[in-house]
Amino acid sequence: MPELPVIGWGVSRELTTNGFTPLGAVLGLVFVSSAGTGLITTGVFFLATSAFDFSKVQNFGLALVYGCVYIPIATNAGRIIRFLNRKGMSTRAILGSVLLLLMVACSMPLLMTGISRSAGIASIWMLTAAYGVLCGIHWPVVQAYICSGRSGAQLRRAIGRFNITWSSATVLVFWLMGPLLRQYPLELIMLIGLLHGSNTILLRWFAPDPTPKAEIEHEPHPPIYGSLLIVFRILLPTSFLVLGAVSPMLPEVMSRLSVAQVFQPMLASIWLMSRLGAFITLQRWQGWHGRWWPVLLAGSTLVAGFGLVVISPLVPAWINSLGMTGGGEGAGVVVLVAGLISFGVGAASIYAGALYYVMEVGQEHVDSGGSHEGFIGLGYALGPAMGLIASLGSLQSSASHSSFEALILGLVLMAVVVAAVVAMILIRRQ
Repeated sequence: MPELPVIGWGVSRELTTNGFTPLGAVLGLVFVSSAGTGLITTGVFFLATSAFDFSKVQNFGLALVYGCVYIPIATNAGRIIRFLNRKGMSTRAILGSVLLLLMVACSMPLLMTGISRSAGIASIWMLTAAYGVLCGIHWPVVQAYICSGRSGAQLRRAIGRFNITWSSATVLVFWLMGPLLRQYPLELIMLIGLLHGSNTILLRWFAPDPTPKAEIEHEPHPPIYGSLLIVFRILLPTSFLVLGAVSPMLPEVMSRLSVAQVFQPMLASIWLMSRLGAFITLQRWQGWHGRWWPVLLAGSTLVAGFGLVVISPLVPAWINSLGMTGGGEGAGVVVLVAGLISFGVGAASIYAGALYYVMEVGQEHVDSGGSHEGFIGLGYALGPAMGLIASLGSLQSSASHSSFEALILGLVLMAVVVAAVVAMILIRRQ
């Protein structure tokens, strides 16, 4: 295998001939794949609303479909990979096949809309389900390559760069989405598919299989890491539960605050930029490892951010009730932005902690990555399910908007309390 040129992050002299995969090659693949994942898992609600006038209930349904198919695939990714390995497929070949199938899936909406509008609507549901299945294999495998042959300080650097790479790609795709949202939403999805296909070029620098963790010497982890892993694994689905509840409602929230459709994805990207900033901070300053205070900071900023996002559309009415005229929608946008920033910090802190501890404590990288992604899928399913319950429940009320906010706040806060209690029980048992 030829040596990979430096792709921004260095580590270019790790050759696949010794069983390792250059970090630059994996990060290059991660950047493109993350653009697609961000577009489909978070941006699809803006695209579906623009192309087919999807309602809030339909968007929650899309998110629920993704989470329900993602959970079993990601959780069992290690078993799936080992089964295909026994059939003669290398992990690299499996990853290449997944990338090509992602390209095909992203072509469906544009091609099927050419047949009829109803076929186009059906294709959005089909794309979401197919994406959940394929990403359930894709991301555990990619995380295994990120961590392959690395431990201790080297593993910490690799995970930090991984987090910065995938989160920066999602920011970029949201900024590109704005100008294309109104006229070319389906073409944008197809473009993402073509980028997935082009990612196969980077596989020439991948080792056939990631190096199992058991085959490398690694630094022993402190005992506290086991307890922190438990807490972060409880927080991880909780954070994606909140994300799954927030993302489908953002198009409607911004419309109620009179944000023009072309600017909605860029405004939504604020939480992505906040998450990226937090990832950069956590990668450069590693004093949070093995400490309990990041758990409290992550949980509080996540919940506070969610609350501010949910109540932001109610701010104009509150201001008007005080006899103040004008500026209500602007104040609502300010509250929304504050909520998105706080939410991004909390989400980044939880994700970084959960991935770091599972890779340090876990014994097999694909299984560790699969369990990590499985917990993410659990949140992806529960959040939209709560959103659907709140949406359908609010339809029975004359004040549907305010009742929806009250219901979704109550359901999510209840889930957060349950998660905290479960975490305390598990820590006490340990």
